[in-house]
Amino acid sequence: MLDKPIHFADSEKADIVIMFGAQDSNAHIEEGIRAIIALLDNNETMAKLRAASSREEVVALL
Repeated sequence: MLDKPIHFADSEKADIVIMFGAQDSNAHIEEGIRAIIALLDNNETMAKLRAASSREEVVALL
């Protein structure tokens, strides 16, 4: 969650940045990406993320 949205070249401003990492080269990255896309497509969850006031609230939503 960003205090101030940032602007990436040729795109809209972003107020949420998600980092995704795998534990090893055999990790199922595709499944993780699908989960992130599902999260981004859920307007209710995105609104709750934006309203979250603590790390614990964000983690609970994820």
